[in-house]
Amino acid sequence: MSLSNFLLAGYAVLYSQWIKEQDFVIGLPVSGRPNSTLNNVMGMFVNVLPLRIEIDYEKTITEYLDEMQKRVI
Repeated sequence: MSLSNFLLAGYAVLYSQWIKEQDFVIGLPVSGRPNSTLNNVMGMFVNVLPLRIEIDYEKTITEYLDEMQKRVI
């Protein structure tokens, strides 16, 4: 489990508590530069991937982190 996945899982749990929903979508920013020829081009090349989050408060932390890892990959 990477640090970014761990932080995303923590953010999802906090966000779920805040909005009082267990099923929601988070936008995940990813690099939008399709190949290395665009590395010298100025500008923001970012795509946003929707990631559906379903939180089940009856699962253990380990189960939840494993599930989050599978969803992100």
